[in-house]
Amino acid sequence: MMTVTIFLLCFSHKPGVTTLNYEIQRLLLSFSERFGFLPAYIISTFATIGLIMSYSAKILRANKKALIMAGLLFLLYSYLYVIVQLEDLALLFGSILLFMLLALTMYLTRNIDWYQSEAE
Repeated sequence: MMTVTIFLLCFSHKPGVTTLNYEIQRLLLSFSERFGFLPAYIISTFATIGLIMSYSAKILRANKKALIMAGLLFLLYSYLYVIVQLEDLALLFGSILLFMLLALTMYLTRNIDWYQSEAE
């Protein structure tokens, strides 16, 4: 139960956090009281990814893009589970992930001309 409390504190509901995030937390807490943290995390992860994937497939009208998004979400939730389990090293590994995501974003957007006007 301690792991669930730590996880929920890390992702607590604050202004600006989406309602979906709040529902994921509630789902995880509800299942963890009955089944334990790992099965609850797996159930919540697949339920959330399935929900987002089906919604994305309909909105984007592209199943391939929705599957890519589901794969990325699976990697993210897997990494978050590892971070929660590490406890003492969670800050270090969380910081490494954020640094890698920032570096990837900078690399992927390096050729975008941010100052190009719409009129041209």
